[in-house]
Amino acid sequence: MLTIATRLDVMNHLGNALADPTRSPILLSLSERPGYPADLSRGLQLTRSNVSNHLACVRGCGIVVATPEGRQTRYEIADAHLTRALTALVETDAAIESASVAFTGNDLRLLPAALLHARRGRRIMTGNIVLSLGIIIVLLPLALLGILGLAGVVLVREMAELIVILNGVRAARRPKPITALGARTAAASPPRANVFR
Repeated sequence: MLTIATRLDVMNHLGNALADPTRSPILLSLSERPGYPADLSRGLQLTRSNVSNHLACVRGCGIVVATPEGRQTRYEIADAHLTRALTALVETDAAIESASVAFTGNDLRLLPAALLHARRGRRIMTGNIVLSLGIIIVLLPLALLGILGLAGVVLVREMAELIVILNGVRAARRPKPITALGARTAAASPPRANVFR
């Protein structure tokens, strides 16, 4: 079992390997398939000595292993778990960047407004679930005891679905535009605690 000190050591080695902008493409290339220094230098448009130096560094960190094959040396990621971790790291970073652009248009000052919108959406979804479950809990005994006929149950259920749908549509309303300083564009608009209507 890894101790805290060992885990920190591993993280420091990985951080050191990923810190250099030249080593990152080398590691990404090796995460796809094993490679040779000459092929990596051609593919990444680097000098062979530069690639060899960086490979020695990541090999020293224990991230890649070298296997001599005649006059050449084949390099590959040391462990399949590390390959999956590097792939997941790249995919996570790409997802975060995509979400950042989608929610804020690369303007991080809009992030609080996006978080408010997400919280509002969560409240609406929670309300919809509670409403649906409450209606089912009430309708089930009424239907089983014969107090409410099939037509009544169906009518109440359909009305509840309509309420849930309309409540969900409420979340899709667009917020008022926000300027770069965070003030609303409409000057006559009264101040509100929430930027979304």
